[in-house]
Amino acid sequence: MQSAKYVYIGIYVLAFLPLAYLLGKELFRLRRDRAKASRPKLILYPVSLVLLTALVWWMYSFTLQTQPLLVAEKEARAVLAGEDTTAWEGCQLQMPQQSIEDGPYRVYNVMLENEDEEKLVVQITLNNGNPGNQPVLIDSQVFRGEEADEIVGRAMYFDVGIYEKP
Repeated sequence: MQSAKYVYIGIYVLAFLPLAYLLGKELFRLRRDRAKASRPKLILYPVSLVLLTALVWWMYSFTLQTQPLLVAEKEARAVLAGEDTTAWEGCQLQMPQQSIEDGPYRVYNVMLENEDEEKLVVQITLNNGNPGNQPVLIDSQVFRGEEADEIVGRAMYFDVGIYEKP
């Protein structure tokens, strides 16, 4: 979720800067010579900035709700918040590079691993969802110790951030 946040902040900044520049230019023109300043532009640019902010916020929210990996990460963090995970704070939260297809469901094994190489796995099951539908949480389970080692196996994972208990 952190990466998605940074991407959308970058998109917002890249779209915001030209509009902010044009607004500043028009305000400077208004200050120097009121006759040359364009009143419609003075209204159009701030309205455009508000609409841009709303559009980027909507796109970010839509992405968080419809991308299965982001939904799985959000659900895993929610499950971990209800568990006794104080020993796991500061560890890397890792997502699998591939989900496991199980009929109409997708299974994501979200993993925490500490310095002693002990693993904690949150198994998140989402519906497979049709394109355009939001993935829905079907089931979640927490595994520790040998069970977690068996589930992880030789799967490839990537880091998505540091786990901090909310």
